[in-house]
Amino acid sequence: MGHSMSVSQDSKPNDHVIDRVRRVLRKGRRSVYVLTDFADCGTPSAVRRALRDLERGEEVTKVSLGAWAKLQPSRWFSGERMLTKDPHRIAVETMMRFGYKPRQTPAERDYNEGRSTQVPTGQVIGLDRPTRRKVVVAGMTPAFVAVRKG
Repeated sequence: MGHSMSVSQDSKPNDHVIDRVRRVLRKGRRSVYVLTDFADCGTPSAVRRALRDLERGEEVTKVSLGAWAKLQPSRWFSGERMLTKDPHRIAVETMMRFGYKPRQTPAERDYNEGRSTQVPTGQVIGLDRPTRRKVVVAGMTPAFVAVRKG
């Protein structure tokens, strides 16, 4: 019959990459993962394929180009998956993973210092510098604004 491949009939060639990616997600303490977190799991294209498969299985959700948020079983709805943190926190953590520093927006500062009773919506996130990066978490697309230190 010739040489047999080590891949069994029911497994796909990418399965070992998926297993490695799962191990990183399971052992990791963070909520947001970027491509470099999976550098030891395989080639970037194999890792992307594995993450796409995990997205279909609702183990992760893509939140930005090159960034995925880990999902966990819902405590309230059986069979449903949910983010490990609230969407605002995931958006902030995503930007931090790309080297941005979060800053209070003027509206947040006014509210926190008692100058305003208007509760900030969390739809605007302050950063240390401008960005064109788009982040979508649970259907929410926050706006990012550059806030000067001060």
